[in-house]
Amino acid sequence: MRRIRGAAGNLLKENCRMIAQASASAARRDAEAYQARILPAVSRTFALTIPQLDARLRTVIANAYLLCRIADTIEDERALPGDVKQQFHDRFTRVVASTEDPASFARDLAPLLNGNTLDAERDLVANTPAVIEVTDGFNLAQRESLA
Repeated sequence: MRRIRGAAGNLLKENCRMIAQASASAARRDAEAYQARILPAVSRTFALTIPQLDARLRTVIANAYLLCRIADTIEDERALPGDVKQQFHDRFTRVVASTEDPASFARDLAPLLNGNTLDAERDLVANTPAVIEVTDGFNLAQRESLA
């Protein structure tokens, strides 16, 4: 009987692990789909060239570009005083390093973006968690090159 319970417990653990993996994979696919949709809205030039890259590079380069666009959006926002921009740049650095929650960063920054910020850039900032979901799926060497 103990052996049966042990086997059932192991089967349950394996099923839970597989469900968690499937959920993570679905979240990653959704995040990559968002990344592909937003890229042409925030860049004309890069949106034409990034899709031409080898598939192994395409996702990483697109993600790196979007991370830079988020940083540029902070810098370009005229309504933010310099010290506030610096605080958001510091926070964004921590978001990319996985030491700060991307959702709280996005929630705090998005409402401060005013009329000179394009709607697509606002959308990108609001969806920082999706961009970071893609970043978090990269291998260590790829992540270190982005940090």
